[in-house]
Amino acid sequence: GREGNKLKETVELPGWKNGNWDIVGVDDFNADGELDLLWRNGKNGKNQVWLMDGTERESRVELESRKGENWEIAGTGDLNGDGSTDILWRNGKNGKNQVWYLDDT
Repeated sequence: GREGNKLKETVELPGWKNGNWDIVGVDDFNADGELDLLWRNGKNGKNQVWLMDGTERESRVELESRKGENWEIAGTGDLNGDGSTDILWRNGKNGKNQVWYLDDT
């Protein structure tokens, strides 16, 4: 039988020196077959996607800002079936949900 998962390797990824940024999603935002990182700055509402090549950042793409501390990114995925990754938002205060339908970044 299977004994469970074991750590194979640890790899350092690029990050922010500013502690206000958090990784809030991992998905293939530009449809290149590589997983990319979705970052959110909860303090100023800015959002960015880091387009990755394995563990290296190729570039970053600014998304629209979303101010308001009650809005959080709840998930990512192709929510409308068009082949592009979308962003699901949740407002924990009023219970509202929204989707940002994206084109490939």
